[in-house]
Amino acid sequence: MATNTTVGGVSQSFSQALFTALVKTLTGAGGSPWMMAAVPDVEPPPDGTEPVRIKLVLAGSLGGEVHLECHRVAAGIWASKLLGHQAEEFGTEQSEALLKMVTDGVKEFRAELVPEYGEFTITVSSTSEPPPDLTLREQITIISDKDDRASLLMYLSPILIEALSLHLEAQNKAKVPESSMEEAVKEAIAEAVNLEEPKKAEIPESPMQEASKEEITEQVNLEDQNKAKLPESPIPGASKEVVAEKDIVDKQNKVQVPESPMQGASKEVITEQVNLDLVMDVELNVTLRFGQRQLTLREVLELATGSVIELDRQVEEPVELLLEGKVIARGEAVVIDGNYGLRVTEVLQANFSPAFR
Repeated sequence: MATNTTVGGVSQSFSQALFTALVKTLTGAGGSPWMMAAVPDVEPPPDGTEPVRIKLVLAGSLGGEVHLECHRVAAGIWASKLLGHQAEEFGTEQSEALLKMVTDGVKEFRAELVPEYGEFTITVSSTSEPPPDLTLREQITIISDKDDRASLLMYLSPILIEALSLHLEAQNKAKVPESSMEEAVKEAIAEAVNLEEPKKAEIPESPMQEASKEEITEQVNLEDQNKAKLPESPIPGASKEVVAEKDIVDKQNKVQVPESPMQGASKEVITEQVNLDLVMDVELNVTLRFGQRQLTLREVLELATGSVIELDRQVEEPVELLLEGKVIARGEAVVIDGNYGLRVTEVLQANFSPAFR
């Protein structure tokens, strides 16, 4: 049984691939470049006219239906680009031109998916019937080089979503499960502890430490010479006791010689570098946030298909890149080969720990 997370992932991946193929075909057939907007426009209210609908029926390794829908104004804009002239109304000529563009785009889209999913066919046809299921909906806004904007809706049938989810689950089972980030960090720390002692043995002695050893050696030699020159005490027993007590004090002083500050600093730097290198390949999940909004429980329960939620961020404001809930960078949202991306314009160094600076 596919989870909500799986459904959302396969739905978005499939629809974005089909959207990309359609935009590419529209660009080639219309003779002018089109691209997908980073954030779709708010869907305009119904204007009383019947929207233009095209149905895709999949059969074979993938089965199900895809319904494309757009307002007649948007369909007229695309048709005029395809035909090279504008029409007062969206008629048969415009409908056929738009249907041919979708058919050509679907051919390219199918060719890209066959190596992964196996052989399947897609039948394209115009329809006047609304999609039977309005739950699984994706939307894009397409922009031309002359700032023409038009939105396109896509509805995926539950049967198609189930087929895509089963294929994804089969792929995940075939893969060797990767260890979690926590386990990887624990292994890296354990390995760092095991390597710490050999590394400490290889740390060269600092000049201050060598100087301290030379001073202690000279002091011991001088004390030995002084002992040789010292006349014996009239009381032999007292002399032996003084010499024995002095030897004990000298041994204690040798044991209590503190390490050089430079030696301790060198060990900490090398150990920290070793520990950092061991976890540099650990994968971290980052999140792109366009904005946020607080809703009451009543507002959440009143949400339905087509509801619009206004965020606290203006369109011209930069979006945020989050790591574990903390903002680490800001930038502009872009579209790269049909996927969302981020062009970084600001990196917040204050959010990193000292070890990563």
